[in-house]
Amino acid sequence: MIHSSSQWPRRMNLSMHNRDKDNAQSRLVGITGATGFLGSYILRHLASSGRDDLRALSRAPAPLAIAPERVRWARGDLTSPRDCETFTEDLGALIHLAHTNTPLSSQRDWGSDATLNILPTLNLLEALRKQRRRVDMVFVSSGGAIYGTRTNRAPFKEDDATYPSSPYGVVKLALENYLRLAADEGWLRVTILRIANAYGTVLLPERRQGLIGVAINQVLRGKPVPIYGDPENVRDYVHLRDIADIVERCLQAKTSFDIYNVASGQGTSTEDVIALIEKAAGHPVERQHMAEIVDADRLVPWAVLDIAKAKTALGWQPRVALADGIEALYRQGLSASG
Repeated sequence: MIHSSSQWPRRMNLSMHNRDKDNAQSRLVGITGATGFLGSYILRHLASSGRDDLRALSRAPAPLAIAPERVRWARGDLTSPRDCETFTEDLGALIHLAHTNTPLSSQRDWGSDATLNILPTLNLLEALRKQRRRVDMVFVSSGGAIYGTRTNRAPFKEDDATYPSSPYGVVKLALENYLRLAADEGWLRVTILRIANAYGTVLLPERRQGLIGVAINQVLRGKPVPIYGDPENVRDYVHLRDIADIVERCLQAKTSFDIYNVASGQGTSTEDVIALIEKAAGHPVERQHMAEIVDADRLVPWAVLDIAKAKTALGWQPRVALADGIEALYRQGLSASG
């Protein structure tokens, strides 16, 4: 059963008492995956804007560093239909970020990957359907794993054919289609964000997703940067600040169903990313190729997204240039480690 974390009874009370009259009509927005890489950043961004009341779902108590005062925390698990029903009660909108596994780790056990990700999301959707009111939902999908491979190197558009190259991408696409059904039936308004390679925080080296955050951590520790696949593979990188911006815009959009690419619209190779980190650090960086861990053939050689639709429909465009974002993140990590 979902319950308020006993670690923060005072924090929870402050969150409720601090709601002023201007916020009396604000929506209650739920966030799953609120303690993760994307979720914790988006949560802080939305809490600072003060537009909506927030309810965040976590299986364990959240670190205080990602627990803003205006957030009401709920403990629960998406594998529990009852927890899902309790969490979704009275929600006006939902940001669904919770996902287990990465494109690489999803290869290990296809059945487990589907069980860990499809069934919990279906529990969440069933709970929303039982609320008997139309809820706005923002779903975080994948821009790199959905589209597959193409030879002409034209940026992928939202209406291009999808051809996932990993179980991770297959699951994300399946969930998109479940959400389309919900929107067609009229009990959800859905915005799907196909996000490219996100960066913006320093990440633990054990991760196999998030090249920039992992690489900067390794450089700061004097360790080699792990390279998975061909260093000339090209990806599209987008900063967490820009992702949080478009999520907030989508919460205000009243659309039945839509899909937007979220990216920079520009491709950068792994090798070029390392070169930018070297420039920020002011010294060469050692590389460690991880060919024995991952089959390079499973990684698409090129993935860049067309973002014209989001620019036109939402007035959104990325504002953090890659070189500037890497420079700022390196300085931030250097300051924290010093």
